Amino acid sequence: MNKGLILEIGGGHNPDFRSDVVVDKYLYDNTQRGGVIRVDRPTIVADGEHLPFRDGAFEYSIGKQVMEHMDNIEIFFCELMRVSRAGYLASPSTLREYLFWWPYHNWFITMKNNTLYCCKKTNEKPLFGVLFHYLFKNNPKFKRFMKSMPRHVMDVEYYWKDRINYSIEKQPVLIDFSDDNVIGQFLHNEIFSTFGQRMRHQITRYFPEFMINMAKEILIYKKKKNVNTIDIDKLLVCPICKSDLLHRQNEYFCRNCTKGYIITNNIPNFIV
Repeated sequence: MNKGLILEIGGGHNPDFRSDVVVDKYLYDNTQRGGVIRVDRPTIVADGEHLPFRDGAFEYSIGKQVMEHMDNIEIFFCELMRVSRAGYLASPSTLREYLFWWPYHNWFITMKNNTLYCCKKTNEKPLFGVLFHYLFKNNPKFKRFMKSMPRHVMDVEYYWKDRINYSIEKQPVLIDFSDDNVIGQFLHNEIFSTFGQRMRHQITRYFPEFMINMAKEILIYKKKKNVNTIDIDKLLVCPICKSDLLHRQNEYFCRNCTKGYIITNNIPNFIV
């Protein structure tokens, strides 16, 4: 098996410069992402709950702003633990979800004591409508204010190794922001849990966006040199039964359940 490979789920229009293989559920529908999908490395169309990869195919997995989209988040976590040994997950915090309320997000997610507390969203109406979406798009001062917030207040960032610790809750788990002591402890103790998080916060807060994007492009260009060394066929299995696949000219064919998966423009589609 290829050592050191990094899988990214939901890379969309802005895949991480570190990822070697990207999975995205939608090839042409941009509703749930910020732009047209970027295909600059091996890309697979698949559902995060049915990943078409062998057990332990990757050393690391990345899922930025994707777990809140899942229908069944438990199956998604199990799939990540099956195909990778460690990883990084990020999502809007429960607070930010209440403020902005994306209609295609299915989960409230809070992190406490290195555990993800996940609660399925209901169909209730958003508290503030689209007010904060409008302000973020049209008011530069509000946008700067939101970006100045400590990352963990508006986002959940979770690093895991060997196992994802999570709990499915019936009610959203909320921080008690009515208590000054709780707020102080929350901001003081958890504002930056690692040196890497401190550095990322400072960079994204003070450096112009175009400089950050330029640096990413340079790193992506360097990464492309190793793309051709990945034998994607050795990583793939049937997303349904996890059996071996036969690679034909324009499709992958499961030897066990006889399901076929079409390849279009060199991108295989493994949607179940």
